[in-house]
Amino acid sequence: MLVGRVQEFINALESIKDKLSEDDKALLKDFQEKYSGQIDPKAEEGTSDPLHPMEPDSPLSEDDLAWIRGCFARRWKNIADKEDDYTFYPGGVNTAWISFAKDLAAELKIPYLLLLIPTLKNQVDPDKLSRLEQAPDTRAIFLSDDGIWHRVLGLLEHLQHGKGQLATYDMAKQFRPRALTLSELYRIRCKRGEDLAFQLKNENYSSFWNYVLRLIAPNWQRRGDCPTHLLPSLLDIIESYYEAAGKEPKDFTEFQKCLKNFSIALSGCSLEDINHLYGIPIDLGDKKRRYLIEILLDCMQNTEDLHGKLAAVAKWLCQFDPTLVGKHEKLQPLYSSLKIGSYFDAGQLCELLQALELNETDPLKPEIDQLVQRLRVEDEIKPEIIEQIKQIYALRWKSIIDTPNDYTRRQDRPNRSWIYLARHLASAGYIDPNYYKLLIPTLKSDKDLVTQELFTIYPLSHLILSDNGTKLILAQHLIDHHKANGTFYQCSEHPPCPLTQKELARLGFAAPRYMDYFVRVVETEPEPGISVKTVEAIRELVNGTLNPVGLLLGYDISATQLDTADKAYAKFLEYIAGLEQTELDRLFKQRISFRTKRLSVATILQKIQHKFDDDDRGCIAVYGQYLLQLVLDYNPQAEFRKEIEKDEKIEMDSLRRVSAKKVYREYDEIDEQEATRRLSIILVSLMTHGFSYLPFTSTSLRIWDKSNNIPDSTCIDLFNTLAAFLEKGDVKQSRFTYASVMQNIVKKAAAANDFLTSWTRYNDTLEWWKSIENQSIFAKENNTCFEPEQLFTVLWSLLSKRQFKSRLLIENFLEQIVQTSLQPKNPQLKWARINIEFNKLLGNVALPVEDRAKMLEELRKESVPVSSEQFLKVNREFLIHRLASCGAREGCKRRIGLFGANPGAFKLFYNELTEKLKEEMFIGGIKNLVGILQKKIEKLAVSKLQSDSMLEYLQKLSTTIISQPSAEKGIIAEDEHVDLELALA
Repeated sequence: MLVGRVQEFINALESIKDKLSEDDKALLKDFQEKYSGQIDPKAEEGTSDPLHPMEPDSPLSEDDLAWIRGCFARRWKNIADKEDDYTFYPGGVNTAWISFAKDLAAELKIPYLLLLIPTLKNQVDPDKLSRLEQAPDTRAIFLSDDGIWHRVLGLLEHLQHGKGQLATYDMAKQFRPRALTLSELYRIRCKRGEDLAFQLKNENYSSFWNYVLRLIAPNWQRRGDCPTHLLPSLLDIIESYYEAAGKEPKDFTEFQKCLKNFSIALSGCSLEDINHLYGIPIDLGDKKRRYLIEILLDCMQNTEDLHGKLAAVAKWLCQFDPTLVGKHEKLQPLYSSLKIGSYFDAGQLCELLQALELNETDPLKPEIDQLVQRLRVEDEIKPEIIEQIKQIYALRWKSIIDTPNDYTRRQDRPNRSWIYLARHLASAGYIDPNYYKLLIPTLKSDKDLVTQELFTIYPLSHLILSDNGTKLILAQHLIDHHKANGTFYQCSEHPPCPLTQKELARLGFAAPRYMDYFVRVVETEPEPGISVKTVEAIRELVNGTLNPVGLLLGYDISATQLDTADKAYAKFLEYIAGLEQTELDRLFKQRISFRTKRLSVATILQKIQHKFDDDDRGCIAVYGQYLLQLVLDYNPQAEFRKEIEKDEKIEMDSLRRVSAKKVYREYDEIDEQEATRRLSIILVSLMTHGFSYLPFTSTSLRIWDKSNNIPDSTCIDLFNTLAAFLEKGDVKQSRFTYASVMQNIVKKAAAANDFLTSWTRYNDTLEWWKSIENQSIFAKENNTCFEPEQLFTVLWSLLSKRQFKSRLLIENFLEQIVQTSLQPKNPQLKWARINIEFNKLLGNVALPVEDRAKMLEELRKESVPVSSEQFLKVNREFLIHRLASCGAREGCKRRIGLFGANPGAFKLFYNELTEKLKEEMFIGGIKNLVGILQKKIEKLAVSKLQSDSMLEYLQKLSTTIISQPSAEKGIIAEDEHVDLELALA
């Protein structure tokens, strides 16, 4: 860009100088001073005239461009959210700046809006996914409070397809939209110009804001609820305005501060609730009505006609809730005319009593009629009248609690008139400001423990009555606590605790959003595991308290059994009292399905304790069954008292079969993939470890075509569990299977020290068990099991540098990988067989020690997984090599020369066949590789002996590997000799 363009910009501003603000005049002066001349770089230091006129055709330097951009940034800071904001109007004094920005942006190759508004953060509109350079006009966008720009057109399209909810997104592809803030709506409303008019469905609108007010705002009240907890803040705004307007000089700082705090608090509400508030119609008199959002935006502009508008809002507030009465003297005439607050009188009370909805047969009707008659002849509201009203409310509460007419279940008819009267009495000071105590006389607390606000600022539909009826629970805290801590706890007590079953039932009658969240989020989230120690504590509790006799109707347990149950519960309660909070939360969140019911541990313990305190032991055995099921959910092999195990009413076998297969907390860090790997490693080790054992004491284990001799029955249990898991191939249960193996087999075997085990087990077997228990067998430095693709790729890359004997052993193993991969077995069994073969290769005495070390070194290196394409490539190379070797051997059998085959004949044949096979490169995966190769070999220009040899090799690869016979499903091993006991005898 040339200096001449800057001078044109300066001239344009000078032509409208009388219309410029003081800030714009200061910027113009800076431009004039800078571009009337510049420092002469050739001027010697100390000369008196360092300036020379700037030529119009001189190019701007990088420093010039940076300075100009700084001026644009200064101007945006001066005009943002004011009359000259570019996004409000592009004409007038903004014309020259926008034109200059467009020319400069073309030079810099950036969107011109980034010059005008350097604070913009995003390149793409989150609503419409359009780019910044696509904005045709500065008014086409509006800014969010955090500097994100949005297309107004995106809002229009969302309104047309989003059920009339005025909403936007903070980022592209965000799941949930949010409501627009007061500041954002203010920026939209401030856009002006006749060219903003548009037509939609044959209707003309002067602007987007006009479209919102006419077509969208009337529907806002149909969804969501009024956020009543913010209405006291709205009253504060009104009072702060009257306070500021009554002073000289007027200072609206506190007024604007109240408005800002209200806007911040409002942003924490749901989209539907915010729009519901925006859409409240306010009657201004003379048949004029405005939406509350219009008046709030007028407050942001601090327009001159706010007195009447805010008085109308104050009138709406006190009619909506008579407790929302201001103290400012300017508002008192309003309250006096409405007989609200301190102006409430006996006549008004009489009218409200008559308006109470009652059936003709209601037992309270005669008493209310009598009270009405008394008020008609009295001029004042006496204390005894208030006491009589309190008694009427108390009697009504007893008749409606936990019924469809419960105040917390419905706030419309017939309860609306009762609630309205309570509000008037509280507003007038005749009863406690917490008028919920009149509705629900059992209440003891006035304020929410978290917010320290009166409960009355929250609608009854957002509150739950506590189990004992003395407290109210704000349902929103349940959701907030769950989002923050992962537990759906109520916060009316310290520390927070779970809902009781009665409280949870009452939650179902609160505003639908709360139960919806509980069912959709809380109930569906995976249960966190609890520790082995906690499960064992529950098992001991069940052993001490579950008495089958207690399950029979009409039968009581004995005094001895009752004493045992008392001690068991006392011990368990002492245990959970010492638990860390995280483990306690996990315990309470456990859900147990027993028969056709589903309860949480928190609910069960609450029920048992409640009954326990009431000296009613009838439920102990019943809920003991749930706790029994919980133990079996973690450990189906857990053992209990003989009376429990054998009792037909409990049906232990059935309960074990329906185990939920939960995983202990100790295994949280192990995912399904790692658990599958570890189980497979244990099986490979079991089938390859050279166990030591006494003569006539071993057992032969077989899986697929592999076998090994093991020394004791515990190894058989381990083998049966692992082999059944691998043959089934259900990796979804891998974590549970691994935890079960570690807890029920490995740890018990490692700790076994009975006489028979101590006498017969060799130290190497004990060390083997301990390597699994301490998990050293899975460590990287000890690992000898790898993914088949990794084994094949790494060993094939090492093959050419090995000696002939090592190459032969490795090639045979690679052949085993190919043959195993072609078998009709699940991936877990194939993995196990390949690694059994590999461990046998490592243990082969013919394999040099240095070659074994080199293979393990390369395999244990951190590397990315081998891709299917890479695995297929090395398989092709290997098969070409093996086929060429087979064909070359056949070619060498022809006796040529004086002493047999010519020297170098094998290499000659090998190279020739390799090239021919490469020319016939095959495609497809490893599974159909053999069939494709067979067809290619039959067409190769080679001798019949060579092609037959190669085809025979391929046939060998495709041969099914036959499983060894076994006693049961190829898993259970047969004894080779008599038991140790018989041998000793």
